[in-house]
Amino acid sequence: MLATMSRKKQVAFAVVAACAAMILLEVAARVVLKIWPNAGYSDPADDPPLPVANLGNDNYVMERRFRALREAEGLTIDLAPDESRGWSLAPGAFVMRTAISSGVALARINSLGFRGPELAARQANEIRIMGLGDSTLFGFGVRESAGAIPVAARILANSLTRPVNPVVAATPGYDSGQCLETLRQHGRVVQPDVVVIAALWSDLSPRRFDPTNGQPAPQATSALVGTLLKPVKELATYRLMLRYLEPILGSQKVGFIGEWGEVGANVSHPPRTSADNFRRNLKAMDAAAQELGARTLFMVLPAPIDFATDPLPDRVAVFRSIIAEVADETGALLLDGPEIFRTHGGRISYFLDQVHPAAEGHQLLGQALAELLTGPLSRL
Repeated sequence: MLATMSRKKQVAFAVVAACAAMILLEVAARVVLKIWPNAGYSDPADDPPLPVANLGNDNYVMERRFRALREAEGLTIDLAPDESRGWSLAPGAFVMRTAISSGVALARINSLGFRGPELAARQANEIRIMGLGDSTLFGFGVRESAGAIPVAARILANSLTRPVNPVVAATPGYDSGQCLETLRQHGRVVQPDVVVIAALWSDLSPRRFDPTNGQPAPQATSALVGTLLKPVKELATYRLMLRYLEPILGSQKVGFIGEWGEVGANVSHPPRTSADNFRRNLKAMDAAAQELGARTLFMVLPAPIDFATDPLPDRVAVFRSIIAEVADETGALLLDGPEIFRTHGGRISYFLDQVHPAAEGHQLLGQALAELLTGPLSRL
């Protein structure tokens, strides 16, 4: 039939057929979402969505750090201004977008501004592991129980046959200076036996975010792209495809770091924390932990770029080397995340994006953390 048509009719037929196919796919997708609204999600009832407090679209932190949450189903994080640290997580709870396969998760924030339940009175034989860092150690995109610190605590509780309590004091966006202030403010309340320090990515980001600042003028290009994509995101076909494909669409580059060129070069976007200040903050955190009678463990965070063929950005290599050097100088324990991933089957799909591990990545880090801490904690 097509062979007997003119060229114009063939093109018109192809266009009509393609449009009809797209309409049928959209209708089918809407039917699927109507009958099975959780298509693409597993265990959607584990943490059902709850009402979420919203600081508003004009909040600087919400715009720059948690934009993806707002765009993906309107889920947002409630922040509170903090005089010494800039911001903290507001006590309460919020619903957080997780990996597509897991749907959403309820993030509980206790009265200290930490993720998890309220800290109860310390038991006589209890061990406490306090985690400091940014959204990576906080467990951005994974359920509370799936984070590296809770995973390690469960394994250690089983092997040591005593209570091991995870205290997730890591906060999205925090650099090493803010982590240090958190330890100084709350360390005596927490009374940790181990302080896990996983500062890196926020120290390398271009600037410190402050929820009390106004939102900078939006870029016209971003606004235009967002306007054009808005109707596409309303399509049921798009939503279904995103649910199933998003876990394998992660980038292999740490874009906000890789664009900056050589460490120490005269570039327009220096890291938020200088290398010297990063070193000083790590040493100060170790000293503060020792004052509390706690053992320090530094964690070198992995990233998808560790699996890329391109060489590691110099800035990342330098800051990671500082972590290893400070651990050696202070006698602290060191967990090499990239090496753990290389030797234990980690891969790019174990990440949600450029820096945040998925549940599988946190599982690897938690297991390695437990193995490293078993000996020291068994002697307590």
